[in-house]
Amino acid sequence: TTGLVVNNCVIHDFGATGGDLIDFRAGSLTEMHITNTTFSNVARAFFRIDNPVAYTGTDPITMENCTVYHVCDGGRFLYIRAPNITMEINKCILANEVSNQSNGIPTTTATGNNVSGTNSGSFLQYVTQTGTTTLDPQFADPGNEDFTVGNATLSSAKIGDPRWLP
Repeated sequence: TTGLVVNNCVIHDFGATGGDLIDFRAGSLTEMHITNTTFSNVARAFFRIDNPVAYTGTDPITMENCTVYHVCDGGRFLYIRAPNITMEINKCILANEVSNQSNGIPTTTATGNNVSGTNSGSFLQYVTQTGTTTLDPQFADPGNEDFTVGNATLSSAKIGDPRWLP
């Protein structure tokens, strides 16, 4: 039985072309909460949870107030094949997905997110969405890992990893 909590981290340059980032292929999972974190230049698939993983938690898997940039080189953002998983993605900036592969997803809702850039439609494809915007976040210098948000609308709505909000 395993849980995963990621909070207030910057994760970058990991497995961009050959590895999946959050990857469970067997066993059981009791919780997963990812908050206030930035991911850039990572992963073939971002979330991968295979069947026969048993999700025994009572709360949905959550991803909230995260900034995700230039991910999924050759894979999906959501590649979840385990049954009985509910997921919520809230107030995240999702920008520049490398691959345009469609998602394999459980019951997933997304509220108040911003998707933009290359293949942006693939991030939340087949996800029930409310309040999704498609604004340019106007990152200060993403090539040098500076994701300070220049877009006043996104900043005032507190969308994305708080460390980058002026």
